[in-house]
Amino acid sequence: MLTASLFANAPVSLSCVAEQEKASLCLAVIVPHILDGGAKARNQILGTLNQLAAKYARRPFSYVWAEAGSQPALEEALLQGNTFYPAVAAVNMKKGRYAPMHGSFGVEPIGEFLSRLLSGKEPTVPLDLDQVAVADTEKWDGKDGKMPVEEKEL
Repeated sequence: MLTASLFANAPVSLSCVAEQEKASLCLAVIVPHILDGGAKARNQILGTLNQLAAKYARRPFSYVWAEAGSQPALEEALLQGNTFYPAVAAVNMKKGRYAPMHGSFGVEPIGEFLSRLLSGKEPTVPLDLDQVAVADTEKWDGKDGKMPVEEKEL
């Protein structure tokens, strides 16, 4: 299971997904691209995830995150076209089902979502995990992103 200390710089990767299969529920979060808010905004999002992990530390949950655009197959499968970030989906790897969260991003709204999910009041959708390609990604260095430099043709 992922621990809260890994949130700072460990986005979802192949090894990370394999680790999630041990948990009963995996909370997948797609965060905005680093150029859409910078390190400060990302650290606030990851701080919320840390608070959530602490609140549910006794539950067999795991948590992963990915930068918007870095895992297109995962985003398409879990978010069904939602482009509002941060976006959250709960995945039951053993049952092959998931539920995208609709609502604001925060400890309380996510907690309410999880409560509805655990009580069977939140609808879930089948997920064919074999059809979701997950690519290895580089760890985030914790810094603001840099705009790519484009060469001008003369």
